Amino acid sequence: MCNLSGRLDGLNFVALHRLAHLDLNGNNLSGLIPQSISKLTLLDLSSNSLSGPIPPSIGNLTSLTYLDLSQNYQFLDGHLPSTLGMLHYLKKFDLCSNSFTGPIPPSLGNLTSLEFIGLSYNSLSGNIPHELGLLRSLSFLNLIGNYIIGSIPGSFGNLSKLELLDLSVNLILGSIPSTFWNFKSLKKLVLASNQINGVLPPEIGFLVNLTHVDLSSNRFTGSIPPQIGQCHHLLQLRISDNLLTGPIPQDLGECSGLYDLDFSRNNLSGTIPITLAQLYQLQYLNLSYNSLSGRFAGTSLPSALVSLDHNIDICGDERYGLTPCEASEIDGNSEGKRYKKRLRLALLLAFGLFCFICLAIGSLALFCWRKKFAKCLSKSKAGDMFSIWNFNGKIAFQDILDATENFDEKYCIGSGGHGSVFRAEVRGSAFAVKLLHSMEGYTDERAFHSEIDVLTKTRHRCIVKLYGYCSHSQCRFLVYDLMERGSLASILHEEQLARELDCPKRFAIVSDVMSPILEWLENGGIFTQVRVLS
Repeated sequence: MCNLSGRLDGLNFVALHRLAHLDLNGNNLSGLIPQSISKLTLLDLSSNSLSGPIPPSIGNLTSLTYLDLSQNYQFLDGHLPSTLGMLHYLKKFDLCSNSFTGPIPPSLGNLTSLEFIGLSYNSLSGNIPHELGLLRSLSFLNLIGNYIIGSIPGSFGNLSKLELLDLSVNLILGSIPSTFWNFKSLKKLVLASNQINGVLPPEIGFLVNLTHVDLSSNRFTGSIPPQIGQCHHLLQLRISDNLLTGPIPQDLGECSGLYDLDFSRNNLSGTIPITLAQLYQLQYLNLSYNSLSGRFAGTSLPSALVSLDHNIDICGDERYGLTPCEASEIDGNSEGKRYKKRLRLALLLAFGLFCFICLAIGSLALFCWRKKFAKCLSKSKAGDMFSIWNFNGKIAFQDILDATENFDEKYCIGSGGHGSVFRAEVRGSAFAVKLLHSMEGYTDERAFHSEIDVLTKTRHRCIVKLYGYCSHSQCRFLVYDLMERGSLASILHEEQLARELDCPKRFAIVSDVMSPILEWLENGGIFTQVRVLS
């Protein structure tokens, strides 16, 4: 076996017009790929030191079925020419381990005879052309180690003969398309080290010929579908470094040939299924960095490399760095009993404190209410009645007496035929309290209450609001909203103020108040006051 060297572009390929197969792989050839090459059906220049781009004239090799330019020590570079789409009989197309850049030509979709595409470990970018979904004879597609972006085309569902799909170490986004599960012949699925998200659908169980699955270092969420246990030929399953939750499915015990299982760096919970003990071929088991707990039965895995660290509370064989289950269970039971005892005590204390607070608040409220009304109630005799009606509990009889110093004259702000009006400052608010002079016309308590009922229900902007009243055998008074400008009579007796209140304004006042006053007079009322509008 000879080892050729020298520049490939120095050879005269035009003279070799009868040449059909040219296999120069594994030599030390350098230089460019010649522009003019005879009509070949096989061209293998792999594992050399060729440089430069693929010439567009490559499209002239219309009879070519095999093209391998892989592993040229990353000297081959440039964009892939669109003329590659003219090689209609091409079955194998391998350019891996070079420095090609730019997008994958959509014209490759014309090569319907293609069975093998190897473009791994280049610097290709852009989206995966959906035209690749037209290659129904394709069985091998390897794009690992590029800068591919975008999502996986839905047209890939047409690749029913695909056996290997490797899109790992790229920048692929989005979720797995629903057409993905048409790959009935798929054996090896590698999508690791991308940014693929979404849930793992149960349809993965349809891919019954799967032997190798690597979905590590993505953003998959949700739980591991138990249907994956239907992939009975599975040898390797890696879904580490994702966002998976929930339990490990018991159904994995059906994958009896599994030798590599890695679910590390997720948020899986629950116990480790005892069915994993049925995986007698298992050589590597990594469940670390999850939230798993319970007993690990690893006695049937004597030669497996097991990693279970950074979980919640897994007990088992000491050779795996675990606490023996007997001690763990005893400690756990004791601690559980202590915890329940402390919880019951805390609940009892909380309930007792709650009852004490409710009792204290009720007692305080009852004490305040009794204190506020005790003085008035103590003065009541048989047939007497004391009431603060419609006050919302804010003003009490004693408050009025204290504010006016038992109706001292210095608080009197007006006097009329039926009573005197006093100013009362109660809890930061000012009120007008009308103390009635004579109670002779109001011996009937029912009539008096009917009078008050009419007053409190009257709502008019010219009628002063009635807040409440006090009815007692010795005194009765009404509590109104205080009008700082005085009564209408006082305005009319002041020359300057009367001049300001001209005829149109007076007419407006009369018109405004006449209707409610007439209605009130029909009920025999005498206690309303009129607002002055300006």
